[in-house]
Amino acid sequence: MITRLAFACLALLFLAALPSAEAETRAERVERLAPAFEAIVFGLRPRPIVLRVDGPVVLQPSGPFSDESRAVLQRHAEDLTLLTGYAVRVGDGEDTRPEERPFWIYLSLAKDMPPHLDRSWIAGWLQRRMPASFCAFVTRGDHRIKEAVITINLGLTEETIQHCLIEETSQSLGAIDDTPRLNPSAFNDLGGLVDRLQPDDRVILRALFAPEMRAGLQREEVLGLLPGILDRAIAAEEN
Repeated sequence: MITRLAFACLALLFLAALPSAEAETRAERVERLAPAFEAIVFGLRPRPIVLRVDGPVVLQPSGPFSDESRAVLQRHAEDLTLLTGYAVRVGDGEDTRPEERPFWIYLSLAKDMPPHLDRSWIAGWLQRRMPASFCAFVTRGDHRIKEAVITINLGLTEETIQHCLIEETSQSLGAIDDTPRLNPSAFNDLGGLVDRLQPDDRVILRALFAPEMRAGLQREEVLGLLPGILDRAIAAEEN
């Protein structure tokens, strides 16, 4: 007679032998991430070309950043360097080098944001709207992003400020839009907060900065190349 304990052990062994319902093949992941990539890079109202930074970037934080947030930003810069192939560093003041794209990051109360925005190229009507946002970014350039201004409301929680740092700096590189398809993700405003790029986020950025990609590439051409690019980006993350 099989005892209850023995039966329970046999049942656990049987369940362990079944394939995991959460297991995802690389082909399935490519299929899942392709529409997310399209939404993030080209937007809900699709832009016709890839808009992307093309060269080294310096992140210039300004305001009362906590030690924790500065550490998050430093780690994020290291992640971005790996994923984009371009040097991304955290600056100190105005020490931007000639070859770098300056990305200014202002952390301040909403009422104190206008003086920061006055230093930028942003149109007056847009300046008036930005302080109302929790966090926002604006880029300058044609198909190559040359500069960015990021504003983050100091009234937010520390956890939200750190999510904003990850989100806005990543998006201003060229992964411009959000999508509900990924969660948690730096590219999902309605999902869980993150203090580091998530696995799917990393694949999206690797794909955006793959050798086959370039600023100004036509959307139709990108979508034709995308399955192979995503497959190689996933493989790079797995290794």
